[in-house]
Amino acid sequence: IEQPGFEADDLIGSLVERFGSTKNLQITILTGDLDALQLVSGDDITVLTFKKGVSQTITYDERQVVERYGIKPEQLVDYKGLVGDPSDNIPGVPGIGPKTATQLLKEYHSIEKTYANIKKIKSAATVKKLTEHKEQALLSKQLAIIRRDIPCNVSLIDISYTPSYRALIPYLKKLEFFSLIGRLTSTNYKNFKPKKAVMVVGKTVTKKILRSAEIKVAFQWKPILKQLKQIHDIATDSLFDTAIAGWLLDPDKKITEPELFARRWLGRVPKKKVEFLSELYNILTYALHKERLENIFWNIEMPIIPVLADMEQYGITINTPALKKLRLQATKK
Repeated sequence: IEQPGFEADDLIGSLVERFGSTKNLQITILTGDLDALQLVSGDDITVLTFKKGVSQTITYDERQVVERYGIKPEQLVDYKGLVGDPSDNIPGVPGIGPKTATQLLKEYHSIEKTYANIKKIKSAATVKKLTEHKEQALLSKQLAIIRRDIPCNVSLIDISYTPSYRALIPYLKKLEFFSLIGRLTSTNYKNFKPKKAVMVVGKTVTKKILRSAEIKVAFQWKPILKQLKQIHDIATDSLFDTAIAGWLLDPDKKITEPELFARRWLGRVPKKKVEFLSELYNILTYALHKERLENIFWNIEMPIIPVLADMEQYGITINTPALKKLRLQATKK
């Protein structure tokens, strides 16, 4: 949303004013500008801002504002009118600090009422400062006020936004922001639907399961298949090996431990293995698609897994006469 001639905080304030009275609607303003605290109202309109760096945040409701400043949210513009704010070029009243401003507002509630009761103020120095800079104080308050009257003829549906997290995945992977990928996949990859249903399997599996229509996801299929006999009839187009997919996408980093693999691709180790494999399947299938490696994965890498498992389990036959013949030919040369 944008309106020529108006600042972002004024638009935010006007949207809050428009939707703040909506029944059962809680509004959270995400901003690094503490000026927005003047918009806080009870528990219904809150401000989520940074507490320390960008990793720690704090949500201000009315109680939190009072705890920090000693005054209510709607009094913060009066507070700035007295104290000023150099970052916003608000001069305030020279010599009036946070402590004095808070005391005045607790007693008189606003700048206007403070001046209306100026004869009651005991400190002659404070009276002198206020008297000499009255116009500046009132102007400073006006400068601190976030406007709430900008026409915003929009509905909540008009401004709702559902981001396409799938489009972010290749860039997040390139930048190695794997923890972000892991946090997004559990809720946002549900839109990336596979052609078949998905089944997560463990170390023990039956041939009945292997012959089912679902795509079976495991970390390293070969050790699992070696436990079975007669695996030559297994349909490899329904097997998904996360370890193979990860190696294909990043051949320089072959990881054989499931926990390390999860940390590499998800940025964390999920508590449940089902969650671990499900999230990996979502990430890796999409990555294979984006990197155009689906054909290699499904038509080369996966079909050879049962073959290798069978060879390791039962060995291979050797044509001894043919090998002897080759040896003789090589010796003659």
